[in-house]
Amino acid sequence: MTYLMFHQIFTIPLLILLLFVNKPKLKELFQILVLTVIAVSYTIPWDSFLIEKTVWTYSRANVVGTVGNIPFEELFFMVVQVFISSLVFRFLLTKFPQSDKNKPNKNKLSDSKWLKVLAVVLFSFLSLVGFICLRESNTFYLGIILAWACPILAFQWLFMPENLFVKLKKFFLAITISTVYLCIADGIAIGNKIWLISTEFSTGLKIGGLPIEELIFFLLTNLLIIQGYSLITKLQMPLKD
Repeated sequence: MTYLMFHQIFTIPLLILLLFVNKPKLKELFQILVLTVIAVSYTIPWDSFLIEKTVWTYSRANVVGTVGNIPFEELFFMVVQVFISSLVFRFLLTKFPQSDKNKPNKNKLSDSKWLKVLAVVLFSFLSLVGFICLRESNTFYLGIILAWACPILAFQWLFMPENLFVKLKKFFLAITISTVYLCIADGIAIGNKIWLISTEFSTGLKIGGLPIEELIFFLLTNLLIIQGYSLITKLQMPLKD
């Protein structure tokens, strides 16, 4: 299996399906595109460094071409993941009723402030853990994921829209769906040696054959995307009664 075949099986059909069932307006597509530009711009230098350091590797025979040392298909993966995760969240928000009892009230708004504080503290702590992990080779991949993603996650929570806190079930469900699907696809790709994770720079811990670092990567990147989507839209799309 080549990297292009991976997309033909796992990402492109899903993206087409999500666009069909969501039928997003041009404004909504533009919002996701803006989020994509931000996400890809932030990810490219990080991903290029990982390839250069051989934290993850690929066979040039399995890719169409590269930009620098990053495969075209990898760049497409960055783009398509933003669209897939955003559209999964949008689907949950727009296709399921929002009950009146879930509308914001003073107690929930007060709770949301505490949740913001806890999230900022948590991701700040994980950022520190990440930088500590960079000191050892076998925790390097884990460390660079945490050090790269968690400061931005902490920053995002400072500005999270208040109305997100009455939609947390859909928020976490969207993250779960996107993460599980991409982890399954990632595991199949690794099994087919489309890309490989360095044993030198990873802990060796696996879940069903999937390196734990990959699970954490997709969990945190989907958090980044869906939180970014929440910020860029302010969750002001129409909801069914």
